Amino acid sequence: MHIQGVSMIDQGTGAPRSPRRATRLVVAPHVGDETLGCGGVLAKHGEDAVVVILAEPDERRREQLAAAQQELGRPPATVLGVSRRHLGEDMDLLVGMLADLLAMVQPSILYLPFPSNHHDRAVAYETGMRAVRAPYGHGARHPVTVLAYDVGAVEVSEYADDVRWNVRETLDELDVERKTAAATAYGSPLAGGLRRNARLVGEAGNVDWAEQFAVVRMSPGHRATYRDETGAARRHVRSGVVVGGRR
Repeated sequence: MHIQGVSMIDQGTGAPRSPRRATRLVVAPHVGDETLGCGGVLAKHGEDAVVVILAEPDERRREQLAAAQQELGRPPATVLGVSRRHLGEDMDLLVGMLADLLAMVQPSILYLPFPSNHHDRAVAYETGMRAVRAPYGHGARHPVTVLAYDVGAVEVSEYADDVRWNVRETLDELDVERKTAAATAYGSPLAGGLRRNARLVGEAGNVDWAEQFAVVRMSPGHRATYRDETGAARRHVRSGVVVGGRR
């Protein structure tokens, strides 16, 4: 099925898949970021999550995407097919395509890469924020919580000094193993550190394993726990979806 030129493909089989509603929608500028930032969420909630990749990968990276999606349980993925070299040159087109997907999927949580000073991630972040506000799109009808995900920046300076990773998604060990396997399928140099990172993030929240996110926008009625650097709960916001819970 096509949504104004956007198709959802089973990246494991290459077969078209009908867009369906899901609680979680992960936006990545290019293949690999969805796994580094949200691989645990995708492994945990694969039946209730959708992935959208903005830039067109080359054949090798598309094969790696298929292998990574197999490891994560094959959540449906859409590649918008924009040239990576020209990503962000036509923001209206990107925003329109993503708004159409939001209208079909109707997620409660939208995951965007923390923009830092990385051009492609900044484009993906801006596209997502504009899409949820687009009057012709999903944002006018259904409130969405927006979380920024950690893309594992090699240089700490790529993150703003005041960024607060204040939401954690609790994982189990199998989720972490599947995330690591997916990152390995990409040949990511960060794959070897994902298990340790998930352990450290989890320990900060008094759980065994976790992924961390920064709240960008909390929709009315969404319930989540904000935590300070010690892992102590700060405040709550009501919701039908608990960040860290399985639907």
